[in-house]
Amino acid sequence: MVEAIESAVAWLEQAQLRGIRVVEKPEPALPKGYDKVVIEDASAPPIWARFYEIGTDRPIFSGRDGVIRYRLAEIEHERRVGYAWYTDAPAKLLSEDWPAWRGRRRAGANGSD
Repeated sequence: MVEAIESAVAWLEQAQLRGIRVVEKPEPALPKGYDKVVIEDASAPPIWARFYEIGTDRPIFSGRDGVIRYRLAEIEHERRVGYAWYTDAPAKLLSEDWPAWRGRRRAGANGSD
């Protein structure tokens, strides 16, 4: 179990996407009045894609046609704005939960638990 957890954390650390941010861009002509676009932003915190291609770890996206695409902009508007293709949820795990777990594990190994 420990190896699985450590491997998962290592993968999350290497799979994080830096230098991009997902923003809602006003587009009054579109059905919901906005679009979701990925912009470059060197100051953006890390985010993760919801899905990655096995073997390459490239973020992947898919419209209702089921065809894999490699850019959010390549899928239809309804799917871009209607699904959370990116997430920042692993950030808390890496910055808080993982160090706390590791600390408890080390403390237990030293007999101070």
